[in-house]
Amino acid sequence: MAFAGTPFFACPSLQALMMNPHFEVKMVITQPDKPVGRKYVLTASPIKVLASKNNIFIQQPEKILDIKEEMVRLNPDFLIVVAYGKILPEELLTIPRFGAINVHASLLPKFRGASPIQEALLQGETQTLSVVSAQYLPQVLDDFAQGKIQAKPQDHARATYCRKISKTDGLINFKTENAETIVRKIRAFTPWPGCFTFYKNKRIRILSASVSEQKIDTGKWLLIDKKTFGIGTKSGTVLPLVVQPEGKKPMAVQDFIQGYF
Repeated sequence: MAFAGTPFFACPSLQALMMNPHFEVKMVITQPDKPVGRKYVLTASPIKVLASKNNIFIQQPEKILDIKEEMVRLNPDFLIVVAYGKILPEELLTIPRFGAINVHASLLPKFRGASPIQEALLQGETQTLSVVSAQYLPQVLDDFAQGKIQAKPQDHARATYCRKISKTDGLINFKTENAETIVRKIRAFTPWPGCFTFYKNKRIRILSASVSEQKIDTGKWLLIDKKTFGIGTKSGTVLPLVVQPEGKKPMAVQDFIQGYF
């Protein structure tokens, strides 16, 4: 079989297939290495790292159709797709004997689209599928190959959609958003694109925060004690826990207070 995936979310599924004696992963398709961090260090995807450790043939096409010839040569029984990061064309999906099976990060038909994990966190959902999918995937594939599973369409009337995230989505507006929404946003957008605001004309990223019912004027930053400060919203207060001032490393909130309040 062939496996297409990129982030850490996809690793449990690949691991489960590699450990199962009924399957052989002959090729892994993942996104090209990307520059990461302030120094733009070229970094392999988590799936590439896992595949490399297990000596699996890896393809990182700039254009996904560049692997068509290799896919035809391989002639896999399945193509497993787990958060690859791009839409795969029909002419690739029809090559495998049993077709392509997609493991989606949300409980479909909820949150179809490009950012299901982030959207689940934004909406306050408590369940996504990474580990559970990995547990069930080998048996589902085995049953599917034996004709024990019949595919059926999702209920499209219940479908919800999520869009692709941009860097500007991380901007926090304490005057229009409530505390619960902001904390969910911080969870969803950390580490990328990161949630940020401005304090004393400096860009401040908030990496972790909690909600308080303490009353603080909307948009105001208030020192509560030597280790805590809050930011008022239209409903509730955000208590930052870990922040990263512009040009600095992440720091605990008490360290931020000493240097910036």
